Amino acid sequence: MSTTFQDQLGLASVLALLVTKTEKLSGRLRIQKLMYLLRQKGAKPLQPFYFDYHHYGPFSAEVADAIKGAVRSKLIAEHEESDEDWKRYEYTPDARTAQYAARVDESTRALVDQVLAVCGKAHWRTLELAATIDFLQRTDRLDREAATREALERKPQCSRHEADARRLLDALGL
Repeated sequence: MSTTFQDQLGLASVLALLVTKTEKLSGRLRIQKLMYLLRQKGAKPLQPFYFDYHHYGPFSAEVADAIKGAVRSKLIAEHEESDEDWKRYEYTPDARTAQYAARVDESTRALVDQVLAVCGKAHWRTLELAATIDFLQRTDRLDREAATREALERKPQCSRHEADARRLLDALGL
């Protein structure tokens, strides 16, 4: 399924709104998981985009491309911190962030507010596990318990975040 320019514009606008509302969004993984959860909550601009399973859970190449494009177009600013073993990215508003954030429709704005209220301060491993549980429930047609067991088998490093991931999913109604 290919997306249109309007679809890409909608995705970039939601990204700009997330950065505007958080003022500083830490990590590409966090963006991927927030976008995934927003899509599952029904955010219209995100419905055309496909998420596949990767090492850190649901991932969309189109969301990854949108992040890079948004940085190039000055919709958001990217700040990189790294050493020999890792890179960390932070995203903050840039010259055109407010202009694009303003394009987001009211129902999507309400979903962004809801998802950020529940997920905004969550540890990235909690987001990773919660999104993976939801993804497995949907794609493998598993109940919550079976999806949780499967997710923890795949991601034992997330085990201490299980209770928080369950609470997050419950709070989002997923």
